[in-house]
Amino acid sequence: MCKSRLPLTKMVLLRFKELINLDYELILCYDGNDMDYVRALEKVIDFDYKVINFNNQSQGMLLNYAHDRCQGPYYMLLENDWWWLDNKCIKNCLYALDRNKD
Repeated sequence: MCKSRLPLTKMVLLRFKELINLDYELILCYDGNDMDYVRALEKVIDFDYKVINFNNQSQGMLLNYAHDRCQGPYYMLLENDWWWLDNKCIKNCLYALDRNKD
């Protein structure tokens, strides 16, 4: 999930490529419609599918649409927003995952 912040998004994608040594599919879920931004990201990594917010949909709808495109048994959300750190989102997400083992 991304919205602008091109340098940060590139950094996240490059680090992902460096660390993940498994087969994966990558779906771009972009809360915007600037195709120059998308093309810049495509220079960093190949996406299997792209969800782009041309119709001003909510982030939840975009994420659900992207999730529907996932084929594997697991998925991981890469977010390019510092908001996750500032609002203790990671702690709350880990708590939710721990409580719902299935």
